[in-house]
Amino acid sequence: MAEQQQQALVDLGEYIAATVSDAVVRTEVKLGELMVTIPRGMIVRVLNFLRDDPSCQFQMLMDVTAVDWPDRRLTGGNGLQRIV
Repeated sequence: MAEQQQQALVDLGEYIAATVSDAVVRTEVKLGELMVTIPRGMIVRVLNFLRDDPSCQFQMLMDVTAVDWPDRRLTGGNGLQRIV
């Protein structure tokens, strides 16, 4: 990735983190992509911001990922698992 593109992603991450600071846990550029970590309760707020903010103007959601915490699983008597 060109250094200029890398810096543009870093700048965007810093802008997002500064503007919705209470919603952003971390930003990082990895493998040529900007990753913004937020709590699940802030997803709608941050997505609305990314869409509506004139400096962002995001138009499409490409990917949502999550982390599995196996020690937080509960297994019911029916063998099904529920994530807490």
